[in-house]
Amino acid sequence: MHEFNPWEMVWNEPQKDYINSVQKEVFFSGGNQIGKSAASCALLCFHLTGNYPDWYTGRRFIDLPPRCMLIGETFTTARDLLVRKIIGTEHEEGAVGKDMVFNIEKLPRQGVGAFDVAHPSKGLSHVIVASYASGRRRVQGHSLDLVVIDEEPPMDVYDELCARTNATGGIVRISATPLSGYTELFTSYETDKTESKEIIYYKVEDAMHMTEEMRSGLISKYKEHPQGEARLNGKPCLWEGAVFNV
Repeated sequence: MHEFNPWEMVWNEPQKDYINSVQKEVFFSGGNQIGKSAASCALLCFHLTGNYPDWYTGRRFIDLPPRCMLIGETFTTARDLLVRKIIGTEHEEGAVGKDMVFNIEKLPRQGVGAFDVAHPSKGLSHVIVASYASGRRRVQGHSLDLVVIDEEPPMDVYDELCARTNATGGIVRISATPLSGYTELFTSYETDKTESKEIIYYKVEDAMHMTEEMRSGLISKYKEHPQGEARLNGKPCLWEGAVFNV
């Protein structure tokens, strides 16, 4: 039995709001270690398999399997924090059973670079695994239905990822803790007037899957920290050294 099963897990309200959102671009801005990445992995699992829980009200990929990109700051974080949850490893199960996973492409020294998942349309959902640390060139040239980003990328990489969904009408999802303050990317969500973007805040108090002792421990640890608001509540801090647009 694998440890991560998004169909059986109990999700809290901010996580459900993020997973269910119908906006083209969504920023799930939350504290450290409270389940942001898990929600992104669940979202991707639902779309890849076409198997949606009863409570799901968001966009669905039913008639055709989606073309996706899962991107982290480095290949190591993408592999260890995200891919492992979804398809497991050679020695352990992921959320998606091994009998549903095909065509795993492994990159030298970096791990899984792409994989396919069986979809109810009788096609294969395709996932490209990428790192935004290598810049925007890695993400160019793809046409995508879904982009899932773990932690906040540079603005030029984000713009390129969004461009990959223009022809398909695809969607972009970010789960991140805004440790860099009011960046250009974060501010673009807070000031958006097009109604194509949504920002969802996820506070440690909302993480009801954690015990009261765990939540209290995090609050005690970070309440006086210069980045406490970001690490606890997903709110950027006006900390010393940050640069802001005026």
